[in-house]
Amino acid sequence: MYLSSATPNFIKYAEETRIDLSINVDASDEFGRLVTVWLAGVPASTQQYSAGYLYDQVTSSYATIGSDECDIYIYGIRTYNTALNFLQMNQNFIADGSDINEKLTRYERNSNLYDQNGTKILEQNLIDKKDLTVIHIKTYEMPRNKKDKKNAQITIYDNGEPSLELDDYSNTQFVVQGTSSAAYERSAFNLDIDFKKCVDGNGEPIKYQISESSIPVNYLNIKVNVASSEHANNVCAVDWYNKYQPFITEVKAASLNSDGTYKKGSAIRDSIEGKPCAVFIENLNENTGFWAGSQYVLPGATVFYAAGDLCNSKKNTEVFGQYAKDKIPEGITHPTKACIEVGGNDTIP
Repeated sequence: MYLSSATPNFIKYAEETRIDLSINVDASDEFGRLVTVWLAGVPASTQQYSAGYLYDQVTSSYATIGSDECDIYIYGIRTYNTALNFLQMNQNFIADGSDINEKLTRYERNSNLYDQNGTKILEQNLIDKKDLTVIHIKTYEMPRNKKDKKNAQITIYDNGEPSLELDDYSNTQFVVQGTSSAAYERSAFNLDIDFKKCVDGNGEPIKYQISESSIPVNYLNIKVNVASSEHANNVCAVDWYNKYQPFITEVKAASLNSDGTYKKGSAIRDSIEGKPCAVFIENLNENTGFWAGSQYVLPGATVFYAAGDLCNSKKNTEVFGQYAKDKIPEGITHPTKACIEVGGNDTIP
């Protein structure tokens, strides 16, 4: 699909399918100069066009719909001389339903996404459901690699309530986790959250528990569902390994009850622990937008960034029983050693 003679915009959907397709052009720099293509009432593709570019035709001509490779049957078409907001796009999609039942179905679906002012309410809906961890990150900019640390205010919601509130902007940082993740900037990064310097009102370190049995930590990892970084690999497989591998270390055994379950707040693991989460990014800037994955975040706006898992990090050495020599718990004679990579002339200590 060509929205101009120079800028192609490719949109894929199944053949022989009736589809509601809308194209919305925001002409103002305030809205990022975006061309958004909607499919079935959902934004499906966004492009930013150059400042000063006009979609006016130099010489008036008919719009061309279709090509030699595809047949298109048009059920209806409408045009406007101004860009529409999210609410108006949503209302059009509902109104274009073929009958009252389809219109009602569309209304009920999209009412879970937008309120009457056109504001996205997906985040609050997820929080209210109480069965998914929701992470809200407020920042002025996104990190670009694992050394590019950015400050943020971060809130984690569990069971519908804030379970971790990191309001200390100067001491809360997030950064890209891993080298390979940095290649997926237009999808979503894996992220680390570092709040080791944050303290509560009593001056005590602020920490977070993944679950009731978890050892509290102050460094977390978000594995997003991009490429091989999905839930099945990063949480399910490693959790099975932790549960069923037969070689129980002395440190891990000390954290288990007689029935093999973990004692509260003391779980020593052989692998990371995680749980499903949804991540939202809020732009704190008043005049400047930035890219967060595939979305351009306008000043003051909040976007859904990714679905994934909130995990403890390999840097949480206490979770794996990897204690410094002067911090080995009483009664433990063989603390866990970290895994090492062996190759070439390396030897195992």
